[in-house]
Amino acid sequence: AINDYGESDWSERWSFKTEEEPGIPVLKPSSAKNSYALGQPYWVDIVIDDSVEVSNLFGLSAKFHTSSSFTKYVDKSAQIGDFFSGEVLEFYSVIDSQTVDLAISLTDGEGISGTGKIARAQFISDKTGQVNFSLFDITANDAEGNSIKLHTDSLQINIVKLPDPVNLISPKPDSSLITTSAKLRWSDTNLATSYNVQLSNSDNFESTIIDTTLADTSLTLNALSYDSTYYWKVKAINDGGGSDWSEVWNFKTIQQSPEAVVLLEPT
Repeated sequence: AINDYGESDWSERWSFKTEEEPGIPVLKPSSAKNSYALGQPYWVDIVIDDSVEVSNLFGLSAKFHTSSSFTKYVDKSAQIGDFFSGEVLEFYSVIDSQTVDLAISLTDGEGISGTGKIARAQFISDKTGQVNFSLFDITANDAEGNSIKLHTDSLQINIVKLPDPVNLISPKPDSSLITTSAKLRWSDTNLATSYNVQLSNSDNFESTIIDTTLADTSLTLNALSYDSTYYWKVKAINDGGGSDWSEVWNFKTIQQSPEAVVLLEPT
């Protein structure tokens, strides 16, 4: 306080804080995996990120693009996601082999709030390396036609070559074992990071006794059944997926020894 004679001491110091600016939803490409196989189609989604919900979204349009020249859009693969429900108008147009123009809108209602998958499309890459996806020319509106602000982000995935198929080593086909244990062995395969091994009592593998994935090139089996035939196969795996299955080999375990004879007579 101030008067003609001077100033008082300062009051206590108090503080206050304003509300945070509301977050802006993010529309971005998303993918279930970080890597996909060379020459095989894969899905890329367009999603409202979980970090911030969008409010009353009624319609949206955007261009979905990959900047990687060795990656192409799979014709007529684009489809709506599960974010929108009810009567929906959807439009997809191929601008070029790397770009899809999409527009999605409700036909009535107040719009939809939340997060989730707006749409998705398939792409295929004919060269290994990093692939970049992005969205541009994004417009979004509510039921009254008011603009909804959206941020965007990009996506990078890797295209990798699948590993070569596995060659089985032992036990050889139609082997007869002298035990109820076995050690399955197969070749170390180029580009593989792990191996999927299946063991079954039938050559069609309708049911499996073992279905496991491991980094080694061998698997020891114990306590197998006596006088039984087993079938096995192996698949090589890396980040892009799995190779074709190996050949199916089989082996047979030893017959169980007879029980000791019990003498009856003469006593």
